[in-house]
Amino acid sequence: MKKISKIQATLTAIGIMIGCGIYFKADDIVQAVNGNIVVSIFIWLFITIGFMFAGVSAAGLAQKLNPDGGMVGYFEQFFGKKFAFFVGWFEFFVYSPVLVSILSSVVCKYFLMLFNVNNNFVQFLCSVLLVIFMYFWNYFSVKIATLISVCSTYIKIIPLIIISILGFFLGDVSHLSMQEMMHSTGTTINFLAPFIIIAFLFDGWVNVGSLAIDMKNPQKDLPFVYIVSLLVTCIVYFLYFIGINLLLDANQIIQLSDEHLYYISQNILGNNGAKVILIFVIISGIGTMNAMFMSGTRYVEKLADDNLIFKAKWLSKRTKYDTPARSGLPVIIISLILCFLIYIQNFDIPIIKNIVFENAAICINSFFTGILFIINIILFSKKQLNLFQGLIAPIIAIITYIIIVISYFSTSVNIFVTLVPIVIIVLLLFIAYVTNKEELKAFK
Repeated sequence: MKKISKIQATLTAIGIMIGCGIYFKADDIVQAVNGNIVVSIFIWLFITIGFMFAGVSAAGLAQKLNPDGGMVGYFEQFFGKKFAFFVGWFEFFVYSPVLVSILSSVVCKYFLMLFNVNNNFVQFLCSVLLVIFMYFWNYFSVKIATLISVCSTYIKIIPLIIISILGFFLGDVSHLSMQEMMHSTGTTINFLAPFIIIAFLFDGWVNVGSLAIDMKNPQKDLPFVYIVSLLVTCIVYFLYFIGINLLLDANQIIQLSDEHLYYISQNILGNNGAKVILIFVIISGIGTMNAMFMSGTRYVEKLADDNLIFKAKWLSKRTKYDTPARSGLPVIIISLILCFLIYIQNFDIPIIKNIVFENAAICINSFFTGILFIINIILFSKKQLNLFQGLIAPIIAIITYIIIVISYFSTSVNIFVTLVPIVIIVLLLFIAYVTNKEELKAFK
């Protein structure tokens, strides 16, 4: 029985995008442009327009193709099961676990901040427990898991709106001055740097298509889900970013780093008000983490249904509660391993310390997403999509994702550190291929 309605799927998609990311990445965006807020605002508008065209393109695909399996399902229909195999394995083997582990770590950091605890080992243990608990509530009910994502979406927008309102009413518009911001640094502005960071805030929206297996009417509802979720997220994010930059100048945001939100809340709303805002942020992160886990689990289930993963029959079997709990096990195990890797980044191990796992995962995911919209052009050539959805929108979307991929490499301080996670991802996909040779033989 289908369990996820159009509105629930839309809120889940918004929940995938709106999480803790905006709170611990906003300062990175400001720093990436060397404090020039005008440039960062321009880049925000540029990339959000690109994502809106991507949403329109994805809506066209959802109307014309079988939506089961989301992005992997689309690739399978056009490029064959072998290509779908690699994309699916990347999504559950790398992408979903990376975001689950990053988000669990950040959620626990904010949770401990409530009690003025700053201990990396305690944060690590807390993140491990959170990931395990998440698996169990997904084990018992799809409805409960979806409800967590849906409810957290309502809650997570609250601090974003509050900060936006405070910024517009109490902020200092001079903080947005080009001349004012240029004094914050003497180095050259790196125009490409923010693209990979902002992509992190939106990335994962296309993965809501993987929930089609549990949606009531995916072919009809997904176009609405894609466009509305992206539009809402674009507006909320942009207003929040403007809000914090009205309340603090660039130097303050950079110096406070991930604690800028707590600082703003404490100064304006007091200690208790700041703690309430933190609780909202924590719930926000849990909702996003849960949504990413759900999409990763569905990718495993899709691969298992197509016999593109070892132990396919065992993994595809649902529990007595009709949940894909077995498909979630690989995602959980890899997430726990990555939680440990995030923890050891606190130690002075140069190569590991400087790796930004999420940026590497987003780079590869952006590469695959860009390829996805080639399907629109193919459908346009077959006269199955109109000029806008079949050619104009996908070309703009592809260009946007090409810029994101270039951003990852062009903003590297150390090319070796940049390439290490990419090489690891390629090796993991090679291991996936080797361990599933027998399953792939049927698709020569």
